[in-house]
Amino acid sequence: MPASLHDMGDASTPLPELIILDTSVLLELSNRSHPEALSFLGRLTQQALRGNALILVPLLVMEECYFKLIQGQYEKAGYKQWYHEGYKAHPEQIAVFGPLLSVFEQGVLSLPAVITGPDDLIVSSDSAMLPLHQKMLENIRDFQVLPKDAYIVAEAQRLGVTDMATLDKDWDRFDGFTVYRPL
Repeated sequence: MPASLHDMGDASTPLPELIILDTSVLLELSNRSHPEALSFLGRLTQQALRGNALILVPLLVMEECYFKLIQGQYEKAGYKQWYHEGYKAHPEQIAVFGPLLSVFEQGVLSLPAVITGPDDLIVSSDSAMLPLHQKMLENIRDFQVLPKDAYIVAEAQRLGVTDMATLDKDWDRFDGFTVYRPL
């Protein structure tokens, strides 16, 4: 059974009390190219500021956002093959991009969002709960997704979060989750 889908662009869509944000939605704090995501983040922020929602951002999502922001800066600087011509040949450029990453982090924290890491995960006393790396592998197989998405969902499963916001249709395959994205 696929995920339950909600249109993040529909202002009448009720917002969850607990949600994990995916990289695609979070990058809209910088990209500002999807009005539906920006509107959703605005509504979610208002709910969180009133104390009616908790926004979680897995550390892996932050890693992916930083990676994409760094990649974009190297490409903007004219490196066509940003990794080899840019980063490998000019790693010192990352220092120049540091302020951009700090501004992005402050934007995430001001949502307000909580950045979660593996050490924040609630370890269930349920012996059926697999270790995180095994749950990730299970999610790759069960939902036919790439490892980062499988890991983010493993973290959500461990935290007991079933609501996710993304722009990515791959998340539609996560049975048992409610996915907020443009429909």
